Amino acid sequence: MITFLKGFLIGLANIIPGVSGGTLALILGIYKRVIDALHNIGLPLVGAVFAALTLRKDAWRRLGAELQRIDAVFLGVLGLGAVAAVAATSRLMEYLLEHQHAPAYAFFFGLVLASMMFPYRYLRRRSVRELIGFALAAVLTVSLTFMVDEEEQIAKVRAKQDIERLEAGDAGEGGVVRLERPDAARLGFIGLSAALAISAMVLPGISGSFVLLLLGVYFDVLQAVNDRQVIVLGVFCIGILGGLLIFSRIMSFLLSRLYNVTMAFMIGLMAGSLWVLWPFKRVVAVGTEKVYLGNVWPAALGAPELIAVGAGILGAGIVLASYLVGRRQGFEEV
Repeated sequence: MITFLKGFLIGLANIIPGVSGGTLALILGIYKRVIDALHNIGLPLVGAVFAALTLRKDAWRRLGAELQRIDAVFLGVLGLGAVAAVAATSRLMEYLLEHQHAPAYAFFFGLVLASMMFPYRYLRRRSVRELIGFALAAVLTVSLTFMVDEEEQIAKVRAKQDIERLEAGDAGEGGVVRLERPDAARLGFIGLSAALAISAMVLPGISGSFVLLLLGVYFDVLQAVNDRQVIVLGVFCIGILGGLLIFSRIMSFLLSRLYNVTMAFMIGLMAGSLWVLWPFKRVVAVGTEKVYLGNVWPAALGAPELIAVGAGILGAGIVLASYLVGRRQGFEEV
């Protein structure tokens, strides 16, 4: 049940723009276990699955041993929790981000800010190397937000609305040109983008959906979902699987050989994500939607601003309370 709830929180994080599942996995103390489990998935598992199809007892024992080696029960329960979160809360989160944007972002701002103490405690050494890794990651995360200018953000929201109107059968004034179905080269780029996006999602502080937006394939995928383009979605899923298996091996290598620098780098990613999660934004209306652009400092502390501050304090308070309860009951971080 605890593993399921952790998966639920990770799935919830992936719904929020600017928050990655890797951030929550790091906060919850299961990041390395997840990476190690994914790293163990490979050809031996595929061979064991095909051997089990022969229905021989020794083949089933081999499959059982292989599933145990890759920590399959843990991954399965964690995955079920993440899927349950997406299914149960996506509409709620959509409502909160649309109508209660500042409090929702402030809550996660407080949660991530307070949670940075967890990976900091995992550091075995604190030197100039770790400080450089931290600074590089923080600058990288913040700089990514400036790679899409405001006009491009607004244009992409308009494109999204065009796709939604097409799906509803309404071309609107002047008509809307449907995006062309991707050719072979574009399909290859979509698969590569999916691999990069899932790799970013595994890292704390970087949103996979933002990477897709940055690479210019977000709306190709959105239209593929709307039009049920099986080939595009299949290539996208293959890219996700490939990126996950490759990147987990890279992260496992880094955590085993360069543990302190890697952890400091991930703390920097979390610190940089605070820029993305800053709750007070400049708002522009595009059609029926609001587009949240650059960060601003609130001109006054009225009721909306105070509610957002309270939500941030609540997010930080939940993390600190969980930490104190865990210490009192002797829970071990894994």
